[in-house]
Amino acid sequence: MKSAPSLAFKDVSFSYEEKHHDSPLIFEKMSLSVNENEFVVILGPSGSGKSTFFRLASGLEQPDSGQISIRGKEMKERLGEVGYMPQKGLLLPWRTVMENGRLPLEIKGVPKKEAEEKVKDYIDKFGLKGTENKLPHQLSGGMQQRVSFLRAMLSGSDILLLDEPFSALDSLTRFMMQEWLLTQWHQWPKTIIFITHDIEEAIFLADRILVLTQKTRKKALAEIPVPLPRPRTDEVRITPTFMKLKEKLLKEMRGEV
Repeated sequence: MKSAPSLAFKDVSFSYEEKHHDSPLIFEKMSLSVNENEFVVILGPSGSGKSTFFRLASGLEQPDSGQISIRGKEMKERLGEVGYMPQKGLLLPWRTVMENGRLPLEIKGVPKKEAEEKVKDYIDKFGLKGTENKLPHQLSGGMQQRVSFLRAMLSGSDILLLDEPFSALDSLTRFMMQEWLLTQWHQWPKTIIFITHDIEEAIFLADRILVLTQKTRKKALAEIPVPLPRPRTDEVRITPTFMKLKEKLLKEMRGEV
């Protein structure tokens, strides 16, 4: 028997009308679902509603109508049910790597010694050994994002929402972090919803891409499966399948399909 989707939107409508009079609908009867242990990318240009989707999925906003379900159950209180990593990792600058990593466990009331053991395990596996007592400003951009991902993993949720986490990195570091993220996902299977405006990043990472544009956000999103084998390495970026998908997604983003 197939398990219920990890996250599902059903006929979700939303606007910021309460805060801004005459605000247009951001989403109108929009539906989507993400399956257990699936890696789904929400792809869309600036202003398409990606940040609003993030806020709705994580529970920072509530829909005007429709349902948002987690593991088959409609859930109005979603804060804490979805682990998330925002565009800027928001590491606390006065806390060390260990202390930043410990934060979600502290909030849950986990004893300090037990929390530090859990964080240490991830620090070793994430290639951060030796950084435990460093402050965020002493780390490279890529290492800061590893710490942010570590913190999202320790939220305890099996659903992770990553909001353009590599957008501020240089292109080489970004490619390396994409490969690193896939390695972690293979080792610790979780449902990942990754938001980006970068087409190549979407293709490289995803099992399935959901395209969010001004046109698609008012219905079920355009859905594009990615038929590339896993595990993936940089070589996949120059294959005919990759190039063909890139062309198709460019057309979707421009509204030509």
